[in-house]
Amino acid sequence: MLDALTTEQLEGNTVPVEGPGWPEPRAYPVRECLLTVLTEEWEHRLYAERDLDVLTTSDGRHSRRLGSDESAVRR
Repeated sequence: MLDALTTEQLEGNTVPVEGPGWPEPRAYPVRECLLTVLTEEWEHRLYAERDLDVLTTSDGRHSRRLGSDESAVRR
């Protein structure tokens, strides 16, 4: 899908969706919407990978503990 986006489409705006709900109906920059989705996916992956060691241990104990410097970087 991303490969098919043209420069014109990325520089364009969305079509407002009329009806009740949030956010209020208005046009949003396509580039901003795409950046929001990609950032959310990236942050979700970082969160999942951060806890992967804990989730994969068979005895439920932490397989390793993050140091304060490492945990700050990986958040």
